[in-house]
Amino acid sequence: MMNLSSFRPGRAIGALCFFAGAFIGLRGAPTTAVPAAPPDPIEGQWAGTLSSGDDRVAYGLKIQRNDQGELAVAQFLPAIHNPGFPLGTITADGDVYHGALNLTRHGDHLTGAFHDKTITVSLQRAATLPLAPPPVAAPSGPEPLWTYHAGSPFWSAPTIVGGVAILGSADGTLHAVRTSDGHPLWTHPTGGAIYGDVLAVRDTLFLVNDAGLLLALDRTDGRERWHCDLGGGSVARNLPANTAPYDFDYQAPTPVLADGVLYAGAADGGFHAIEASSGRPLWRFAAGGKLRTTALVVGDRVVFGALDNFVYALDRKTGALQWRADAGGAVTTTPVLAGGNLLVGTRGYRLIALRPADGARTWERFQWFSWVESTPRLVDGVLYLGSSDNRTVRALDPADGRTLWSTDINGWAWAQPAVSAGAVFASSAGTADHPSPDPPEGSFSALDRRTGALKWRRIVPAQRDVYLAGFVGAPAVAGDRVIVGGLDG
Repeated sequence: MMNLSSFRPGRAIGALCFFAGAFIGLRGAPTTAVPAAPPDPIEGQWAGTLSSGDDRVAYGLKIQRNDQGELAVAQFLPAIHNPGFPLGTITADGDVYHGALNLTRHGDHLTGAFHDKTITVSLQRAATLPLAPPPVAAPSGPEPLWTYHAGSPFWSAPTIVGGVAILGSADGTLHAVRTSDGHPLWTHPTGGAIYGDVLAVRDTLFLVNDAGLLLALDRTDGRERWHCDLGGGSVARNLPANTAPYDFDYQAPTPVLADGVLYAGAADGGFHAIEASSGRPLWRFAAGGKLRTTALVVGDRVVFGALDNFVYALDRKTGALQWRADAGGAVTTTPVLAGGNLLVGTRGYRLIALRPADGARTWERFQWFSWVESTPRLVDGVLYLGSSDNRTVRALDPADGRTLWSTDINGWAWAQPAVSAGAVFASSAGTADHPSPDPPEGSFSALDRRTGALKWRRIVPAQRDVYLAGFVGAPAVAGDRVIVGGLDG
């Protein structure tokens, strides 16, 4: 498949800067005129559909000669707010064309496929090209009941327990705040940045920090009971930025408890079983890449995904590998058991369903070159899912991933949505440093749970001196209110 890394946050800007630098480096050098090539029948504008199985979206291509006389292709894909993205060049062999996209011309009809042949196009000559509609206008919603200022960004979701919201910040501090009025109860420095959620079990809190520690703290005051070094404390975290590498990461696992044993991954690829009462290590399994997401206990197994593109299932007692499944892209979500399948999202642009017994793939849904960063939330037989460049929140059928409704909130909705009796709450991040004519916006939104209609949307203005604005952490419903931590702290 073609390299679409420039679709990701920060990648397109980097690519544009690279070519600008190359241009400046050549300024003043002698040039040789390239003889004009005769017009090719494929030149012009084409519009139609992009298909994956029985899913289709609007799609367009603009094909014209560049300054070197080559046939340059630009794509128009409204599903990911992608107008005029350069795909590279194609070469002609009669009415067949080869390149990043393989095309065949049949008069005024054009068919083709990307390299893996599962994504196909069917186009006609067109006077106009498909563009994303403008963002839907919506009320700004209620004013916050209270605001708590931590002084450091929140990248994770609040854990609500006993009328208290517990949330870690990027400076390594754990905060306990009363949900009724935002009054701070206590803070505790953990010695390492916190990007994951907290697990609360009775009077104990468990969390992982970027120093590579798994900590157990007293719920009433944050006092440490024990800690265990999982490793990976020296592994660099690559946060999203306009210069970020392709494999940027901004998550951390939440410990999972089953039968007195905690399970958690580490940045060095180690997956651990730890005795919950004492912090004593029981076993370690070495995966092939960073472990930044939460595991799922399924019977006598524990399942988790890694940034090495694989999903692993281990025996809970021994850590022995039971199966390993290639997900086709970095696994960036927590596995969810729904419809008898394990659902995981990947940076291979797919939501996939795996059979718990052996990891065999039962179905997949292509996300139109948009990473699946959001862990699905299953409520009453419906999956609720955020997105990345697709900028939508959707309701899905867990049996096959079919979309029930979809709403564009015009932001990177990386977090898991929260669901109440009548609403779906979604956080999104945005940036002003983006090549699109309509950059993604940071916001907090409420959608009608039955129809997906946008009830209200509070926009967080982008800042020129900060790459991301808005919310990356998931919201949490606490009785009659919803709580979310922002990147502004």
